Formats: sequence, structure tokens, C-alpha cells
Amino acid sequence: MHATIAWPSLRALATPELSAEIAFSEPPLGQALPLTPVAHLAPGPWLDVEQRRVSTLRLSRADFSRRHAAGVARAAIALLTGKDRATQLDAYRNAVSDVLPGTIEAQAVAETTAHIERGWLDPDDGSSPTPVGAASPEPVLDDPDVTVVEPPAPP
Repeated sequence: MHATIAWPSLRALATPELSAEIAFSEPPLGQALPLTPVAHLAPGPWLDVEQRRVSTLRLSRADFSRRHAAGVARAAIALLTGKDRATQLDAYRNAVSDVLPGTIEAQAVAETTAHIERGWLDPDDGSSPTPVGAASPEPVLDDPDVTVVEPPAPP
């Protein structure tokens, strides 16, 4: 299946996003299907295609919103290809380039780099988010058409 992965909490006019392929998890032989279908990022050429797409975006004269969205996408690709956090941050910073201190753009850069430094988790709001790749409790869902998409385990 085709999916769009987006980071609306990191938007700066444009929402950063990637196109991906997902597949439903297959339970081990003899085990029942889960009540809520679970999908994971599927292996395949989509990651290479997205990496080429975001790495070839022309950003030299692009506005901040477009540079920012490309930077988040490039950092996410770095994460998905097993790169360390410093490489993810470099991918983001190289795309956004220089911003003036004290501006809204500088604030967006600071918030985004903090997000990446936290392992792509939103700020702790008193609840305890489940880290990427950790097992989470089975969600209680009333809608039978809901699908859970789990992030990949960290490398």
C-alpha cells in the first residue's frame, strides 16, 4: 500500500512529508490475526526513490518553508537509512541553510532540531510517549476500519 508520512507538528507553511510503501504484518504461523491490523514500512525501492527525490530538490532560491520541509524529509531519510542523529541534524541544517537569529524561521529551526535530538518524539507533555521501535500496548479502538502504523525499530 502507498502511504504519505507527514510531520504536521513540524510544518512551516508546508508540511514535511515522504511517500512510502507499507505492508501489513503477518502473524506467525498458527497465530490469530490481531484485532487491529498493524502495518510497517515495507522494504523495497520506495526509500531510494524518495531519497533521490528529496536530495535533488533545488533549494538555493527556495523560501524557508520549502527548505524546511525538504530538510525534515532529508533528516527522516537519514533516520530510515540508519544514519546517526548527527547526520540527521546535518541533513536538516544543510537544507534550511542560514536563518536570521530571533526570527520565526530561527524558532522553527530550533524546534525542529530539538525534535530530531529527542529521537523524533514530541515534547513530553506529562504523558510518556513510547520511544520509536518500543512495544506499545494494544490500542483500544472502537472503529474496526482503523489501522495502526508502527515505526521501524531503530538500527
